[in-house]
Amino acid sequence: MADRPWLRRDLVADRAAIHAWLDERQARESDDLAAARRFREASAQRAYADGLSIVVDVTDAATLKGCLASLGTQTLDPTRFDVIVVSDGDAAVTAVVGDSPVPVRHLSARGSSQFTRQAMGTAAAQRSVVAFVAGVDCTDRRYLEALDDAAGPGILVVAPGTTAGLALPTGVAQAAYQETASLEDAELFWSTALVHGRLTRTPLDPAGEPTSVGPTESQAPVSSAGKLSTQPGQQPDGTPAEPPAPVAEADLARQIQIVGALARLAEAESRADSRAELADRLAEQVRRLNAYLVERPGEHSRVVGLLDRHRVAGIPYAELNRGLARGLVIAYAFPPYADTSAIVMAKRVRDEGVVVDVVSNAMDRIRETDESLRQISGPFTATHIAIPSPTYFADWGSMEQFAVRGLEALQTREAPAASEHEHEHEHEHEHEYDWVYSRAQFAASHFLAAAYKLAHPDIPWRAEFSDPLSRDVTHAERGNPVVEGPLLSRLRDGLQRRGLPIPRSVNSFVWCEELAYALADELVFTNRNQLDYMLGYCANPELAALAQAKAVIRPHPTLPAGFYDLVEPSPRLDPGLVHIGYFGNFYATRGLDDVLHALAAVPGGVRTRLRLHVLTSRPDDLQQRVAELALTDCVQVGPYVEYLRFLALAKRFDCLLVNDAATRSSHGDASNPANPYLPSKWSDYRGSGTPVWGLCEDGSTLSEQDLAYASPIGDVAAAAEVLTRIAERGPVS
Repeated sequence: MADRPWLRRDLVADRAAIHAWLDERQARESDDLAAARRFREASAQRAYADGLSIVVDVTDAATLKGCLASLGTQTLDPTRFDVIVVSDGDAAVTAVVGDSPVPVRHLSARGSSQFTRQAMGTAAAQRSVVAFVAGVDCTDRRYLEALDDAAGPGILVVAPGTTAGLALPTGVAQAAYQETASLEDAELFWSTALVHGRLTRTPLDPAGEPTSVGPTESQAPVSSAGKLSTQPGQQPDGTPAEPPAPVAEADLARQIQIVGALARLAEAESRADSRAELADRLAEQVRRLNAYLVERPGEHSRVVGLLDRHRVAGIPYAELNRGLARGLVIAYAFPPYADTSAIVMAKRVRDEGVVVDVVSNAMDRIRETDESLRQISGPFTATHIAIPSPTYFADWGSMEQFAVRGLEALQTREAPAASEHEHEHEHEHEHEYDWVYSRAQFAASHFLAAAYKLAHPDIPWRAEFSDPLSRDVTHAERGNPVVEGPLLSRLRDGLQRRGLPIPRSVNSFVWCEELAYALADELVFTNRNQLDYMLGYCANPELAALAQAKAVIRPHPTLPAGFYDLVEPSPRLDPGLVHIGYFGNFYATRGLDDVLHALAAVPGGVRTRLRLHVLTSRPDDLQQRVAELALTDCVQVGPYVEYLRFLALAKRFDCLLVNDAATRSSHGDASNPANPYLPSKWSDYRGSGTPVWGLCEDGSTLSEQDLAYASPIGDVAAAAEVLTRIAERGPVS
């Protein structure tokens, strides 16, 4: 309450204070804008003379003499540049500086890092542009003239082929060093200058490129600061890069801070070319974390925990987890696609806490993408193969293509590893994965997993069913027929060789269920009713008994509490009302008419205290129904929001509404209900800490949960009683 004064019911709202607080909070949370403002202020504080300040970072006096000699032969007018040599306190450097052919200011700090030395030189710069030269570089006579021609406000000049050949506005450089001083990282410095200084990268004209000559030639590698346009794993000239050095254990927290800072900079950058450069730098830093984890795989959960604190979506987790996968997940729907099944599978991956490779379908034809979903499963995902097969729910041809092409993709990935070790392990066959996990919906996941299991019988396979597959909510059989072809032949032959029953049905969904019952090592169901119902309609009692023996109940997982605070929820809620939230779609067996009729039935004094928010995929249809019942004053309808925003909103409402699918007429009677469905929203609601109202069937799994309020489906009077209790209780926070 202290940070939201308008929620205190004992105070009269001070609108000016509220708006001032909101402005202050927005400024405090907008790190990129605040940093940009600091850059502008720092740049305006000093007046700089026109020209170049050359900062020479030196650790070896033996190479400095040639460097200074080359600066003494420059074609640029000597009145347009000055030289600042910064050393680590070596007395021999002082002697070399004394014999310099150009005037030099010498700064030294014993035992200092490269970052500190460059920061010292930048702070001492008095010209409008600061340029960096390494003490091991001997520069071409036209180098400074070319830099001077290319430099200017808003420009970062990059000189390929040097150890530290960059030039940028001095005010921007000084502000960047201040901004990154606590981490002392060159990559972060250049990135901060690029973004907050709004710099445009300008390569130096090839005619002006500096060269390394004489004894320094072998000592002039391109520095990381100069690698602004490389591909991952390459140097700027296209040659393979050396493997990154692993982070020292003592530097782990600092390295993760650097990664988080770079990711935020990339997220804030609007220019495509600069964003690409930042992405390359970020990937390079993450590869250092990967090298650390390759040596210490047991530290993975710790690293993920530290990365999670930065709350950014753009971390290249594939680089972090390269070579670390222990499991294989086959999920037709998987992030970044905004799909309920994809989100549940992402939560499963997060809950498992083990690095996995993923095979999914490229669902662009039917699903939007939500990049923020990568924050859930990304920290535990290495390689993600998206199969570009046609996307359909029940079409056999699309399922066959996904399975066949997915198996080919997996075999292609395994082939290099096998050939690499064929002589070393001639009599040994090692599997790449410790286990395989697949999830239906969609059924295609299990078909690929079954084919993979037949090819790798020793790898344990866990198969999850989110809901009954071959029966719909009315208990009618559903599913298209299987068709003879390469997939069906592979599956039938594999079952026959192992003496397992071949499904008698031609229904593809029945095949999917019975394949998993026969081949999987573990069968995952979300609730007991679902397990009993699905095995109850299995046509083969022996197969059902086999499935029963390896079945486990595993409800949908709930994300850690931090995920409910990743984004700022909107819109703002009226603090004088009690807000009830409903998120989801409507079907013939799962609707909101009970609640709408109950709202219409409660006394006006109760109704005016309530506000029902419904976020759904078809808001116009519901809005029409709300208007018919004259409830537009207390029901607010809107479109779906992104998943992480939904979690944030769920935490802010005073009550959340979830409803069972109505199944009693088809799945049982009043004395023997067997509702096999558990709404996945319940797992998300549960983690919010907000009271939940359930519209339940007797005996359903939802009815057995820890609900703050419950009313039977179809009972408008009971729903009205719950609404009255919610209104009387008032706002929760």
